[in-house]
Amino acid sequence: MGVLDEFKTAGVFVNWWQTIRYDLKTVISTGWHHTLIPDSYLIAEYFRLEADEIEALEAKISEAQRELSEAVEFAAETANFEADDSEEGEEKLTATTIKKFLKDLIDDLAEADSASAVKERENYKKLNDDITTLENSIKTQKAALKLKQDELELKLKLKRIGGDEVKAETQELISQNATAMEGLNPDKKEDKKKLTPSLKIKQRWNVV
Repeated sequence: MGVLDEFKTAGVFVNWWQTIRYDLKTVISTGWHHTLIPDSYLIAEYFRLEADEIEALEAKISEAQRELSEAVEFAAETANFEADDSEEGEEKLTATTIKKFLKDLIDDLAEADSASAVKERENYKKLNDDITTLENSIKTQKAALKLKQDELELKLKLKRIGGDEVKAETQELISQNATAMEGLNPDKKEDKKKLTPSLKIKQRWNVV
């Protein structure tokens, strides 16, 4: 098309060679390996939908975190929160600190029965509930994001090396964890922590 002259064309090739030469040397010395395929290539070709879902969840989390920050600042302003200074520095304004502050205010007004006190207490409760709702939403979305990311990671692995090897590896992990899960009580906090990795493996197996 006459857009590039011979020197520009040579420059394009040189730039490509500088980028790819180490991969080519690896192929020459050790042979082809599936790890040489960048994730971005496989995602663009096969898993665009999954990537879009992850990006959408990340955007929702970012928006929810912004809303949480605004809710914390609004609560601090409404409740006249003042950070305490200490030797370690000024107290940071976080969801945890403002919720504790609001709880103290609510407790202080627990016995008051005047109309103004009741209204003030309910206002503090609403501020606290709004922050808690946003925190729970972020927690739920982060869990969903982690699950989607794990699924995509597994799908990329399946695409690279095939299902049989992944199934064999996962089945072995399930067998090992089934033995470790025997006798554990999911209602106990310590046992529940031990059960979590096994449940994740089962989720991965369902995807396979």
